[in-house]
Amino acid sequence: MKKIILLLVLTIGFVSCFPDEKIYLRSYVMEYYDVGGIVLQDIEGVVDTDTQFRVSTTYGSHIGSWDSKGEQKTAYDALCRKHGDMTFNRNLKVNFGSGGGLYRYPGVDFTAIDITSSADYDDEHPAGTSLGDIVMAEFGSAKPYIDSGYKKYDKAVGRMGELKVCLINKRFNEFTPDDLTLLGYDNSYLGWFNFVSGPTLGKEHTFTVTLTADDGRVFSDSMQVTFQ
Repeated sequence: MKKIILLLVLTIGFVSCFPDEKIYLRSYVMEYYDVGGIVLQDIEGVVDTDTQFRVSTTYGSHIGSWDSKGEQKTAYDALCRKHGDMTFNRNLKVNFGSGGGLYRYPGVDFTAIDITSSADYDDEHPAGTSLGDIVMAEFGSAKPYIDSGYKKYDKAVGRMGELKVCLINKRFNEFTPDDLTLLGYDNSYLGWFNFVSGPTLGKEHTFTVTLTADDGRVFSDSMQVTFQ
């Protein structure tokens, strides 16, 4: 019992060291970061068409944020203007000590997404061809929220509970550059996808997902899966 009480005291003391801060935000996006790459969820065991595969980015470097100075502030302001994110104008309570508190998005927008397999999937999808027409995705984006005057969103997520996410539900081959702008669900997590139909010509596949950025870079990652 003494150990439990001591742990509670230490926990309360730790939290109190990082009180909420009230800050003014001109723009909704608080930080832009350079994408280092993308990562597909590591799936263990046998999968099926109900399996949801997660897609995330890796953090390359800091571009700029709401409290930046100098060149980083210039870079941050340019991206805010690019996305029409200049009139948020709200005071928010954040707790930086908790590890949350940043509405963080990639500094690049994506223009295309695709997925292929190393093996024949079915008669219509031989190895190396696009599977985009049989992959359904749900990605998060801040663009519809900003475009609506900071009114339209589908859900609030994140440790702050105030990250306004608009959900884009489409097949890979239906995504437009607008759908892939300001892509992000919760920090580095972009969203998930699943297959609408299973393979008929083989159960073992190495899938490669590719995201093309508007600066010309191409990010990809692969995973090996076995369908039941």
